[in-house]
Amino acid sequence: MPADKVLRFNRDGKFTILTVADMHLKDNGEKGSADTLKLLEASLIKFDPDLTVLLGDNTSGWKGSSFEGVERVISSITEIFDRHKKLFAVVFGNHDHETGVSNKEQAALFQKSEYCLLAEGDCEVGCGNYNLPILRSDSDKMAFNLWMIDSRDYYEDENGNRSYAFVSDEQIAWYEKKSEELKKKNGGMPVYSLVFQHITVPEQYRLLKAVHPLTPFAVKGHGAWSDRRFVIARPKYTKGALGEGPCPPDINNGQFMSWLKTGDVIGAVFGHDHINDFVGDVDGIKLIQTRGAGFTAYGDGIDRGVRLITLYENEPKKLKTDTYYYTEIVGSIPTTLPLHEMLPLRIKKKLICAGSAALLTASLLAAAKAVNAIKKCKHRV
Repeated sequence: MPADKVLRFNRDGKFTILTVADMHLKDNGEKGSADTLKLLEASLIKFDPDLTVLLGDNTSGWKGSSFEGVERVISSITEIFDRHKKLFAVVFGNHDHETGVSNKEQAALFQKSEYCLLAEGDCEVGCGNYNLPILRSDSDKMAFNLWMIDSRDYYEDENGNRSYAFVSDEQIAWYEKKSEELKKKNGGMPVYSLVFQHITVPEQYRLLKAVHPLTPFAVKGHGAWSDRRFVIARPKYTKGALGEGPCPPDINNGQFMSWLKTGDVIGAVFGHDHINDFVGDVDGIKLIQTRGAGFTAYGDGIDRGVRLITLYENEPKKLKTDTYYYTEIVGSIPTTLPLHEMLPLRIKKKLICAGSAALLTASLLAAAKAVNAIKKCKHRV
């Protein structure tokens, strides 16, 4: 059992957070779950993070699943953290509840692990709105804060139009009240923070620009943005891959504006969009996308991966973050991906029109790329 569950900066003034998004683990014998769990465990070994955040859609069961099946899936996750004695936090995504086992019930299953920091929270909306303080390396004073937010699942308007849910007024009020409490305890100064939630905010589209539909590698927007195609607006400043149109809620309920008003959030970390991993700055807040880690849902070929974030005790508004891919972490090619699925999805779409021969050739090149990556073990941003 851990001596305590207190998060604290290390003596070198650093604190590392591993984010793992969209594992979509299933209890139906699907082989992809094995590669996903292998990626999770290898990441813990390679990076030895101070905290891991599971960013939602941790489980899958669109057609329903038994309680015992979901329990086995969650146990396969927690067993890894227990074995390596590593602390982890959890937020829920839009698909977790579709197993037929509620998020509240799943929370209780995660909490069986002594290394789990998930709290249901005291906000009446959602499950798992809570915060985790990080203390200074040399005292019990709070140096930084982590917000875990339940971005919920779906919203349906009075006309029956369905879209992704938005963080509610009650959740925003809870965050602002709690933030003010932390500010008072910190001598009237905001406690700088990161937000972790599954679904992104509409402001992420401010990092993109609409372009001509035939622009190479432009992606179709989603929902309210689906009438346009987009590329990254300023590649010099917004780094990473845009493989699909971001999928925020159609309704902007003011969550991002609340962060600006409160003044404590330096960045927000999202999952949900499996083949995006771009990072950019909007009004001084970094919007950080984590690509999907799961092999049982759609993904970016061999380029499933995780994200590592480093915080600095004496520079609380600074962070460093990188994306790492399966082959770089595990040191082998995923065992469950057919050859034709190894090619990253965003490139495969462009090659389908060229015929199966071109697609097969590209897949072989992708496999060769994976082998080369294993040899180099070189990280990419």
